[in-house]
Parts: sequence; structure tokens; C-alpha cells
Amino acid sequence: MATAFTPPEGFEPPEITLDNMRDGSYEREEAAFLERLADRAKMNGTSPLLGEVVRWQRADGYAQYMVWQTKPLQLDRARADPGTPGRRHPRHGAAGRAHA
Repeated sequence: MATAFTPPEGFEPPEITLDNMRDGSYEREEAAFLERLADRAKMNGTSPLLGEVVRWQRADGYAQYMVWQTKPLQLDRARADPGTPGRRHPRHGAAGRAHA
């Protein structure tokens, strides 16, 4: 069993706009966000799994989580697209709060 969290304070995912999707800058911003998040995850221990991304098919897209802690296993929402669980929104809980 694993616990899933939203990204910690100070790690805001890039905002998706029509302009940054067209010019390709969203992909660069997302890659930089994931790299910063992975660097922070690696501070939680010595396991080589820290900062690795777990990803699987979900509807017409995918769910993506980052290994944040290994004992007990904790996953951090690594991508927060609008309208998906893990997005910082009042109905989904505050940043850093576990989701059931």
C-alpha cells in the first residue's frame, strides 16, 4: 500500500495555456519542474527509487507519480493537469495533504 500526496510547498506545477502548448515551452517547464521535484525527493533517503516516476495509462492520458519515500512507500503527484485529482484545488485538499 502507498500514500499519495500533492507536491510540497514551493513546487507549483507549470500552468498549461494554449500559447505554451503551441510553442513547446510547456514541455520544457514541466521537465524542469519534475527535475526540481526529483532532486527534492532524493533528499528523503538513499534509495535509488527516490525521484523515479511511476506512470500508467488512465483514460485518454496517464497518471504520473514520483517516488517520494520508500519505507513506507509514498508517492507524490508528479503532474497536475487541470481537472485531475492532485491539482491544488479546495475540493482535492491542501498541498502536501494525503489523498484517500
